[in-house]
Amino acid sequence: MARGTKNTIPTVDEPGDPDSIHHDGAPYRKPVAYALVVVAIIGLVMAAVVQMRRVVDRDTLAATAGKAPKIVLVNQPAWVPVSLTNKINELVAISGSHSVYDRQLLKDVHDGLISQPEIAPWFEKVHGVRRVYRESAGDVIEVDCKFRVPVAVVQSGNGSGFWYVDSKGVVLPECFAEGDLTHVVFGQDGQTIFRIIEGVANAAPDPGMPWKGEDLRAGLELALVLSNQPCAKDVVIINVEGYAGKLGTRQPPIVLKTRYDTTVAWGHPVSGSTANFEVGAETKLARLNKLFAEYGRIDAKRQWVDIRMDKVLYRKDMEPQTTQTAEGSGTNIPARAGTILRASQTSAR
Repeated sequence: MARGTKNTIPTVDEPGDPDSIHHDGAPYRKPVAYALVVVAIIGLVMAAVVQMRRVVDRDTLAATAGKAPKIVLVNQPAWVPVSLTNKINELVAISGSHSVYDRQLLKDVHDGLISQPEIAPWFEKVHGVRRVYRESAGDVIEVDCKFRVPVAVVQSGNGSGFWYVDSKGVVLPECFAEGDLTHVVFGQDGQTIFRIIEGVANAAPDPGMPWKGEDLRAGLELALVLSNQPCAKDVVIINVEGYAGKLGTRQPPIVLKTRYDTTVAWGHPVSGSTANFEVGAETKLARLNKLFAEYGRIDAKRQWVDIRMDKVLYRKDMEPQTTQTAEGSGTNIPARAGTILRASQTSAR
């Protein structure tokens, strides 16, 4: 061996494995270098993310200037009252601005939507809450939810007011006085939006709770059946005070009060309208639509119409432009919502 030549002794990690033989550990240097590069890149990315968040937060604070983000309800129905949207936006009506990354704010909004008694009953389910960009970063909070839809305005059995109620009988947190009903029942074009159900025996429970009573159930069932019928525009009140014979066996269980303050005897509930030799609900609806097509009104311009039996019966002719009060209508069925009927007569003309 030549002078000055250094002997290199190979090392073996596992005897008999030629792949494990190396000289002075040189093959280990490349993996270590790669690892250091990866760590450096990750560090740079994390630093960039942190800086980006700082820039977004700074821009958000500058753009919002202390304003709370606005809450937007996805697919909001046209009937949603302004009072509800105001209450929802109060959930984030706080001083100062929050980071767009502040998930606690979203959690607070979600919890408020499902827990506050003036808001929660409106929602059957809240699917999600997220912060989005509209005019500036995070200036809007979107709420994806399923609403409880009111199908009627029901007068409480104790006369305490009129409440929105959905198809399942759940009371919604919106109560009206009789004098406010005109703007609730009729749209700007004068068409009937919601029908009033009056004559229920039980008082309204707390909002969010189901309103018990077979009379109310029968009224809601009829309101749903009428909702997509041409004749429905004339029906203002569904009176269930005669339900289960409460007014005697000679009085119809359910009567309809029209926008002309006239009466249509409907009879038994939709699900039991063939009782006592009555025709079925489909026949009754067909008769109402036929009268509406022929006369332009479901009352055929009479004070009282009975559609229950094998033929339509009338009581007492009536001039189209002359109306009578409920007390002079020739029926013992009270109409306690006289204000809305008088308003509907004016609209009809």
